[in-house]
Amino acid sequence: MEPPAGAPPATGSTSTEAPGSQEPTESEEAAATTAPSAEASGAEDPAPGPEAVEGRWCSADADDDSAMACFTVELPTVTYDDGTAYDITAHDSPWDHGDGVFEYAMEDAPFGTYYPAGVPLEGYDGSYGPDPIDQDRIWNSQAGPLALRVED
Repeated sequence: MEPPAGAPPATGSTSTEAPGSQEPTESEEAAATTAPSAEASGAEDPAPGPEAVEGRWCSADADDDSAMACFTVELPTVTYDDGTAYDITAHDSPWDHGDGVFEYAMEDAPFGTYYPAGVPLEGYDGSYGPDPIDQDRIWNSQAGPLALRVED
């Protein structure tokens, strides 16, 4: 096999070379460049990680005009519109519940559980109407508020 143009001639392997230190063969290089990607194979994207909670959120209750109705998450902090800020990664949270669902905790209370669009809310009591499953949500089953992501 001829070396690529401009490459020094191959000298072969010696007993002093570490295993695996040789350049890949042409067939290995071809296999690496022709392996199907997740996109090309139709595989689904992996579930979002805990940082997916970041962004702007507002209460699903259209009548909630309190200063705490909207907030911004920039991990590890949530900041409400009144300027109040809390660490939402207390007690080693977030906790991964699978399917991109992550639960966050403040020091003295739960913050809520992030559900990506398409994943049904667990334990939702319907207090804000049907589960808006086509949207990202944060649900706090203890205190009851449901927040929806707000596009910037």
